[in-house]
Amino acid sequence: MKVSSGSRVAPHFPIIIVGAGIVGLSVALALSTRARDVALIDPEPPGSQTSWGNMGALAFGEVLPLARPDVIRQAGRWLLDRRGPVVISPRHLGALCGWLRRFIFSAFDGNSPKRVEALRRLNALALAEWERSLSAIGLWNRCEADRVLHVYDTTEAMSKDAPLWEIRRAAGHENYPLDKNALRHAEPALGGGFAGAMASPTWRLTPDPFLVSKTIESRLIASGVTFLTDRAHSITPMTDRIAVRCETAELTCDHLVVAAGVHSADLARQTGDAMPLVAERGYSLTLSSPLVRSNNYLVFRQHGFVVAPLAGGLRIGGSAEFVPARQAPDWRRLDLLVEKAKRFLPDLNPSDGIRWYGDRPSTPDSLPVIGPSRRDRRVLYAFGHGHLGLTQAAATGAIIRDLIAGNIPAIDVAPYSSARFNR
Repeated sequence: MKVSSGSRVAPHFPIIIVGAGIVGLSVALALSTRARDVALIDPEPPGSQTSWGNMGALAFGEVLPLARPDVIRQAGRWLLDRRGPVVISPRHLGALCGWLRRFIFSAFDGNSPKRVEALRRLNALALAEWERSLSAIGLWNRCEADRVLHVYDTTEAMSKDAPLWEIRRAAGHENYPLDKNALRHAEPALGGGFAGAMASPTWRLTPDPFLVSKTIESRLIASGVTFLTDRAHSITPMTDRIAVRCETAELTCDHLVVAAGVHSADLARQTGDAMPLVAERGYSLTLSSPLVRSNNYLVFRQHGFVVAPLAGGLRIGGSAEFVPARQAPDWRRLDLLVEKAKRFLPDLNPSDGIRWYGDRPSTPDSLPVIGPSRRDRRVLYAFGHGHLGLTQAAATGAIIRDLIAGNIPAIDVAPYSSARFNR
């Protein structure tokens, strides 16, 4: 059922999910056997915000946390380069200093192997859950494998990244190199000047991330899930229920799932959980008539952007602009991405594209927050996936489903607990 907040709706739902992005939708899909018990609340149409314009990859092989010593060592150079792949504006340093302090500590605390294992397990569960759920809605056979190339300018850069590729390989994700001749054969649209690439055959490419969201939404509506167009701004756990106050209505529920992206920290704070969450902002441009054809999903590792062939056109995107929530976009970041893409794809026509930006909710240790509030186990968290929200959404849904049902999840959820930030 799809209704607006002004409609007459039942004031109580057994399960309320705050947030109808890909994570919230995936939680609802995992709860499909209880569809009529579930309501999703979001002020925007499902999947239309951060989930709309991402690059569409199910990046199961991305098991490396962003908080790593090699990233910190490069950070100074990146931050001094306004054209670089990572940006923190000096005017936001004050608001971000606590998060950055935790990020640096996470990079050097010696727990990186544990985080790699936590990401490996979550992504393995995601692969199984996405295959099951997307097969049920007719999309898995449209998610192509072995079409991802990580392109390098120099053999020195490839050699420098070799230990990182070995970590991925040890985690069960095969990868293999292409020299410059094999790269040119695989991707004729590329200009010259590239030394080679690494292929990631275990990734899957969706035809379009918004198509995934809309297909899930249609399935949920048909099964009886209620969609409420409203903004949840406060939650109050009570003895026998949880009150959820929205802008135009007040509802109650037995279980509340917070899947509101970067806005989740505001709600978590009301239950007594302080979550270090910032926006890792990305930008994209989708071109319906790019005049070039990319055979592969191209990751330009040294330049911080991606070119993705999707059903609706060619999408150029990337950037990691760390900002507090609710900041206005800096479209110059997208202009820089397009300028770089034009340099590497000489025949690209970048006109008449659809611009997008999204605030990816990021934690300082690169692990999402999945599981119950430490104060009230009826409140469950499902946020903080960074740039792996689409990849890990189905696994998150399965974990939340099991926790609500009182079952033991398929993987140990301790690494994703909110308690790690509230000790």
